[in-house]
Amino acid sequence: MRTKPQLVALSLAALCLLSVGMSGCVSNTTPAYQFTTGTAPPRVVSDLLRHGTAVLLINQRNCPDCDEENPKFADLQTQYKDTNVTFATFTINDNGTSRLVAQAYAVNVTPTILVVRDDGAFAKLLPAPYPSTAQIDSNAVKSAIDDAQKWQSLNPTATVATPDYSSHYDTAYSTYNVIVTPFSLTTSANGNDLYVGVDRNFSQQSANTITFELCTSEAQAAQIYQKTVTDATNAGYVARATVPSGFSAPAVQAWQGDYGYKYKMVAYYQDPSVGNAWVVETQYA
Repeated sequence: MRTKPQLVALSLAALCLLSVGMSGCVSNTTPAYQFTTGTAPPRVVSDLLRHGTAVLLINQRNCPDCDEENPKFADLQTQYKDTNVTFATFTINDNGTSRLVAQAYAVNVTPTILVVRDDGAFAKLLPAPYPSTAQIDSNAVKSAIDDAQKWQSLNPTATVATPDYSSHYDTAYSTYNVIVTPFSLTTSANGNDLYVGVDRNFSQQSANTITFELCTSEAQAAQIYQKTVTDATNAGYVARATVPSGFSAPAVQAWQGDYGYKYKMVAYYQDPSVGNAWVVETQYA
C-alpha cells in the first residue's frame, strides 16, 4: 500500500471526513471539485492572480505521489502556455511561504492542486481516496481551469484588489516619529510593491527615508537584502559591529553601515501585519 504524505497527522477516516466537509471525497459519484469563496489569498497568490487564473501544486519532498504528479503538472503548464493561466509549485519542506499557502487553503494531504480564480475563489483537487492508487485527475484540473476562465470572462472586473498598506505604515511610524512624507505605494525594480515614506525623530530635524519592499518569497527577500548590503559596502559604507534595533519586526538578518554622516540600515523578516509577506525594510539618511 502506498503511503500518503500529510501536512498534519490525520487518520484516513478523518481525512475523508475533512474532504467531504469541504468539497466531497473524489469519486465517481461526487463532483471532483467546486469553487469555494471566503479565503483571502496570501500575498504570493495575489501576485499570481494579477495575471488571471492561478494553478498551484502543493507538494513535498520525499513523497512518491508528489514525484508522480510533478511531470503531469509540468505537462499541464505546457498545455496552457501563452494564456493568462499561471502555474506555481509550493514545496512545503522548502520555505515558510509554501507552508503559509498550504495553511491558507487548509491543504492536509500532498499532492494537492488548487485552481484559483482571479476573484480569489478556489477549487481543490485531490488524489482519489485510499485504497485507490489513482492520482489527481488531470481532466478534472483542466475542467476547473476552463470553468475559472469562463467565469472570469463573464465577470471581467471581479478581480482581487491589491491591498494598500500605506496607512498602516503611517500609523505605525507616527506613534514615535514625525511623518514628513506619508508612505505611498509604488513598484520596485524587482516588480514588488514598495512603500516609501520619510520621517524624523521628534527631537531632531534630520529626516530618514524608509522603504518596505513586499517580496514574493523568503528566498527573494534574502536575495534583495544581500544585494542591498553588498551595494552599500561597495559604495563605502562601513558595517557597525552592533546593529541597533528599530525595525518594524524581528529580523531574520539585519545590517547597518555608516559613511561619514550618512547611514543605511536594512533587514528582512516576515510580517503578519501585511498579509504575512516577506519584507525587506531599509532606512537611510
